[in-house]
Amino acid sequence: MVYVFFMISSLKTFFGFAKSNDATALYQAIVIAARNPTLYSQFSLKDTTETRFELLTLHVFLVLHALRDRPETEKLKQHLFNTMVSDLDENLREMGVGDMSIGKKVKGLAEIFYGRVKQYKEALENNTLEEELFKVFGVANLAEYTIARLARLESADTPTLPAILLNTQLS
Repeated sequence: MVYVFFMISSLKTFFGFAKSNDATALYQAIVIAARNPTLYSQFSLKDTTETRFELLTLHVFLVLHALRDRPETEKLKQHLFNTMVSDLDENLREMGVGDMSIGKKVKGLAEIFYGRVKQYKEALENNTLEEELFKVFGVANLAEYTIARLARLESADTPTLPAILLNTQLS
């Protein structure tokens, strides 16, 4: 049995389906940034499962948006998304969601994620990010943080993105 798992794992790596170390490091930095206690206190955000998911979604969006015009990062972006989905799956299991409904729950979260990404992208294009973030989080002034964070991510080289996300300053 272990041999079969090892073979499948090896084939996934060979064909490029395995998670990359870069995507894993980037995702871990995103999670840390999204869970920054100062972010919650500065914007009076409640520490709920929903808020955690929404902040994770916002930070993944910021990274994906910063990488949008970098064709060399296509695999990284896909690995990042795959890492996020695997993490959501694992977290749902830890929360006690049964095996029979995990797929449905993860699919629902992925649909919410795609919807938010579309909303945030349109809000950036239409200069309505403050309103969009208020609808999602119910707090004001989150747009300034978001735009500053995005500007720093867009101006950075891809390998330095985790370090920028881990910077505890809220800008």
